[in-house]
Amino acid sequence: MEKESFIVAEAAGVPIHAHEGIKSVSFTNSPYYAHMHLGAIDLYPREPDGVVLSPVKGHVTGVREVKAPRPKYFEPREEEKLLLIANNSESVTKILHLGPTVSVGDLVEVSDPIGEYVKSGFFNSWTSESF
Repeated sequence: MEKESFIVAEAAGVPIHAHEGIKSVSFTNSPYYAHMHLGAIDLYPREPDGVVLSPVKGHVTGVREVKAPRPKYFEPREEEKLLLIANNSESVTKILHLGPTVSVGDLVEVSDPIGEYVKSGFFNSWTSESF
């Protein structure tokens, strides 16, 4: 069943989509460099235990482990993955905060399931406790 989505941003000609499972969108709610320089977007889910739906279309080109900081406010999951999706010959979307269920070489369409949400050490006091 196809989920309805809408464009919330565009970067390098690549539309970034959200769907009805996203409760809010933030560009600068984080102190990390990419957010402070408008190079990242957070899509906050209504249900943090749900399935992550792809915000972009493209081919999965990589899944890498990322070392996240150790927060003081909660015990994070031990692993954080970075999912790379090539959107075209010039752009790659990096997606964090998920346990990927897709593999290198997979083609993903907007709103395809790509993983499960992960609350890692990148989240801190500025992140909603509901996530």
